[in-house]
Amino acid sequence: MIIVDKNEGRKIGYTEEETVITFGNSELTLNLAELQEEEPVHVTICYTKRHTLTTGRGGITYVAEIDIPAIEYTESQGEEGGMEPLPLDMEKVTLTLWAIEEG
Repeated sequence: MIIVDKNEGRKIGYTEEETVITFGNSELTLNLAELQEEEPVHVTICYTKRHTLTTGRGGITYVAEIDIPAIEYTESQGEEGGMEPLPLDMEKVTLTLWAIEEG
């Protein structure tokens, strides 16, 4: 995964296991392979007024952004041929981290 520090300061903790990323103390978990589509996907993660994590524009401060590349395909070698989707390549996913407020 490509990591980008958007600004200076402490960032939210996260763990990555295969295509699953978990933020905070298991506050928000996303399976990026399940979110992948035919076009690139951009996911915004924010804190709400109650200091809980949310995706989309429902928050008040940015925490992170995830850019997931579009599904890639390979030609099938089977009898019918065709195209088969490749698994998500996490090396092509970009995680942008924003500084979070203390407390």
